[in-house]
Amino acid sequence: MENFVACIDEMVKALMAREQALVQSDRKDEANMIKIQINICGVCKTIYEVVCRTCAAEDVKETYLQKLDSLSDTWTASLEKARAHDDIEKIVAEELKLEALSNARNKFLELSNSVVNAEGR
Repeated sequence: MENFVACIDEMVKALMAREQALVQSDRKDEANMIKIQINICGVCKTIYEVVCRTCAAEDVKETYLQKLDSLSDTWTASLEKARAHDDIEKIVAEELKLEALSNARNKFLELSNSVVNAEGR
């Protein structure tokens, strides 16, 4: 599913453009928030590439989703701790991570389901 990597690259490109626009309008704090999402997209891409190299083709989808779910569980726990301590910066960061992760996961599912449907399975 090379198109998934291309989609992640497009997501990163769009986020980078948004980040640059925020920097140019002296909104550095907001630009830094976008950087978090850019980094998470990179993490999702790297994990996908590693899973593709190390797993049998029929196991890629399940393994990749397990890895993403593990990250989600970790970041959700961190978000709950941040909320318990009223750590606003950490709350925002964890929410941004989870949003970017969810976007990548949803795109992956959308593309993998379209591949399955196209193959007639």
